[in-house]
Order: sequence, then structure tokens, then C-alpha cells
Amino acid sequence: MAIPRRASRFRASLRPIPARRRRSISAATNSVNRGGPANLAGTVDLNSNLNWDPAYAFDLNRVPGTAPDYQHNDQYSFFFYQNANTYASAFSDNLAQKLNPGPQISLATGPGRNENVSQIDIFVFGSEDPAEAPDGLPVADPFYKKPVSTNFLDRPAGRDYVIPTQFSSTLSLQVQGFNLASKVADDATVQLGIYRGVDENQRAQFDYVALPTNTDDGPYQVFTIAGAPGAWIAESAGSNPGFIQVNGLPMPSGVTADDIYWYQFVVADGAGDNQRVFDIYASSAGTTPGELQPYNPAAGIGSANMPLAAIDNNAGVLINTATQIMVNLQPDASLPAALLTNGYNPNTTNRPQGPQAPGTDPMITALAAPVVGWIDRSGAFTAVAGQYGTGVTKEEGYEPIVDQATTSAHPEQPTVYFDNPLPTANVSAGTPVAFGWTGTNSYAPPPTGVRYAPVSPTFLDGPPYTLTQAGQVGQYTNKILPGNTALVTVMQNSTEIGTVAGVADLDGQWQTGPINLGPGTYTATMKELTPAGLPVLDYLDRPKPDSVAVTIIVA
Repeated sequence: MAIPRRASRFRASLRPIPARRRRSISAATNSVNRGGPANLAGTVDLNSNLNWDPAYAFDLNRVPGTAPDYQHNDQYSFFFYQNANTYASAFSDNLAQKLNPGPQISLATGPGRNENVSQIDIFVFGSEDPAEAPDGLPVADPFYKKPVSTNFLDRPAGRDYVIPTQFSSTLSLQVQGFNLASKVADDATVQLGIYRGVDENQRAQFDYVALPTNTDDGPYQVFTIAGAPGAWIAESAGSNPGFIQVNGLPMPSGVTADDIYWYQFVVADGAGDNQRVFDIYASSAGTTPGELQPYNPAAGIGSANMPLAAIDNNAGVLINTATQIMVNLQPDASLPAALLTNGYNPNTTNRPQGPQAPGTDPMITALAAPVVGWIDRSGAFTAVAGQYGTGVTKEEGYEPIVDQATTSAHPEQPTVYFDNPLPTANVSAGTPVAFGWTGTNSYAPPPTGVRYAPVSPTFLDGPPYTLTQAGQVGQYTNKILPGNTALVTVMQNSTEIGTVAGVADLDGQWQTGPINLGPGTYTATMKELTPAGLPVLDYLDRPKPDSVAVTIIVA
């Protein structure tokens, strides 16, 4: 039986599966990667979300005797987890986050449209319907894709992983050490693990070579490998901002097609603690040592359902060319806080809903102006009226906000955007002024003339609570990192009058203490500082930009 088919972007399949396929969809952890005197990898602590992986769902691959004695999963959910590519259960959500396809059906229409999908098709199969047809005939369910999760590649039957015996003239490993606003700390240490076979207990063994990171560049260098098994050495070949590259990656003297390369990339702090081991696997392309099979499913190179490369611990791996393994360490999701430096991402813009104005620069080069206000006896901040806009231009990375009401009323005309001028605050003499982030602002639209975007977005009062108008707080504003300091400097012409500061809460919101200003005209800008009073940097050590200025007129 099947519900009549209609056009839909989303389909899910729920069906009985023959006994031969009733096995876990999560990849088992590598049976020879069990730590030991010559292997820095060890057991996995599932109390840390850095280690959540489908390989451990429903007690798979647990160390004997470590499962809780209370009920912590559900065998009915396990059946769906094994036999469907839809939602499994609340228990499996986080462990299943890396399944491909994912375990949940998206209910969003798509980018730029804040709407639910209009329909989801469900195809129901009877117990006699075949799950898969023999001899390459069409599958009964053309929409079903078996979910897979691969954090390792197994050895080919009857063969070991390749054992490198010589350094390579062409094979390299490139590791991206940043993601979003996080990067591997500059004082981190890095080791490269080179496979050298299994011991008598069938445990993998590695030779480890320390990369010389004790320079001003830290780990962000190009390194070269030389030497031989048991005596590998690494040298620096120069600075490489944002990336850790290893050239001359050791390789075997001979290979066959589909042999598997296995390296380890080990990151730790300066004392060797907070260690994190990444196992990297790649497939040989043929009989030429150092030549790999390209793998990039998102670009149509290889298939995630038949992976040719793999990595564990929440990092990502691609092979776009046959001689380079590319790893995105995704440090915000793969490394403990002790190994991270958190800064900012200059390419991040929090885009409002709807069409975007042409000519908007994707790079953030200015933050929103601080909001001027005062603090009452209870400590509450009240913004001075009439501070319209945040002052950031689209050339500085601001995404102009669509005036939804005007645009909807005149669909035949070009999209209408709100103005976003530099704000001005008029203050009575004798009133101490304080400053706050964009969300502390509040103003009523002017009665006539130019319209300005509201501070906060608006939504329908009832279901489905659709967004009706985007607001300024949906932009890249002047929020800062939790615990960092917003330092506001007040100037009169070229003379600094004084500074006031505020520490951000867990959401990045901040406000300062008061400052007294005499009659006159002033400007104020905000700079973000770390708790140590240092500038906030991006992954290339460029300082985060200051805010644009708000004008203060005291009369």
C-alpha cells in the first residue's frame, strides 16, 4: 500500500527489513585500535559530547561492565534505529547526529523562507514487500537510503593497513585548525602517528613524531617529514596561518588497489594533557604508493554510503586530489576548551529573512554602535529615545533589512529596505549616561518620513507563529563573547574624555556603568577585550573591528 504520490521535497521510508539486514547501521569502532604502549588512542568517555557518535548508540562497542544498570535506552527504538532512515528516539538524537542521511526529517521549507513544509509523503510497505530486489533489479523502495556512519575504514580482508617505510615526495596532510570563531590554541602541541603494524595482542602500534610547534607560529606551520620507521623526524618549512600542513607524509614502498592508509593526528596542551587523538583513514587508488582515491561526497566524488576516507572525533576529512588528505578539525566540536582559542568569525553574518540587498560585503568590518541610555536606582537600563539604526553600512557587512509591510503591499515594485543611519542620542545636562548592546535599544517609529527597522523581530500571535518582520537583533550586532569586556570610549573631537566598561553575560549581552558628560557633542565607540584585557582575534590573528560611533549631544 502506498499513499498517492505528490510532489514533495521530503520522503521517509518505514518498512520491515529481512533478517539478513537486521544489523546496526553504525560503524563498529576499529577492533585493533585499542590503545596500548604504542598507541595513544584509548577508551571513549561518553559523558563528553565530544565523543558522541553513532558507533556507540544503544550500547554498541561498550567496554564490558561499563553500561549503567538503569534503563538508558529502548529496544523498540533500537529496531527503528537499525531499520529506518527516519527519526529514531530522543535517546539516539545526539549519538546519531553524524548519520547520513540524518535521523530526522526537516520540517522547514528551505533557506530564506520561514515556513513549514506543506506535506510529507509516507510510503507504507507490507510484510511481503521485498526490501531489496536480487540481481541488481530495481529496489522496491527507491527512496530508502541506508543510514551510515563511518569513523574508520576496516582493513581489507586478509591484509593489514599499509605500513609506511619511506617519506613521500608528494603525499601531504592539510589540517584546517579553525572553524567559525574557534581555533586550535597557539600553544598546542601536535604529534603525527605513523602506523607500524599490530602487536602480538592484535593492537595497533604507531611511531609518533612531534611537530616542532614551539615557535611564534605555534602549530600553524608547514612541516616536512623525513627519516625511517622508528626514527621519523619533523622540521618546519615556514608559517601557514590557520592551517597545519605536513608534507612528505610517510608512505609504503608498495600498495595494491583499495589498501587503507591509517595515520593519527594528536593534539594536546603544552604539558601534554587534554590529549585528543584523531584517526585518519584513506584508500589507495591503485598500485602507485602515495596515490589516494579522491573522496568528497558533497561534490559528487565518492559516496557517503561507501566511504573512501574517514576520521573520528567529530572532525571531517576530504580528498580532493590524489596526493593530499584534507582534514577540517572543526575544533569547536572536536576539542576540549583547554585546547581552544575563541575569537570571532569575520565571515559570519546573521542574515535576516527574505531577499538580500545587492552589494552587501560578506566580511564584517564594523560592529553596531553602542546604545546610549541611563541606569535607574534599581540598576535597570533605559535607552535614550530616537536612536534609529545601528550605523553599520552594507559595505561594512550589514545586511539591510526588508520592510516587509511596504514590500508586500507593493509586490510589483522593487524590494524596500529600511534605512540604517548612524544613531544620535540627545541627553539632558546632568544626566549620567551608560551604554548597552543593540538589544537594549527601544524606540517608536517616527510619525512620518523615513522608516527604520524595529529592534526586535515580530511574529504572528498564534500558530504557526510566522515571522512577519525581521529586526536589528537578528543581525550581526555588537554582542560579544560571554565573559569578555565591552570597553566604550567617549571622545570629544580628538580628545578622549573617558572609558566605561561592562562584562558580557552568557548570551553576550552587556551594559556599562555611567559616565558624567558636560554640555557638548561627543562620540562613543565600543571595543571587545578578553578577560585579560587583550584584543579579540580571528583565526588569522586579525583584531576584531570596533563598533561604529554613536553621537551624543548633551544640552
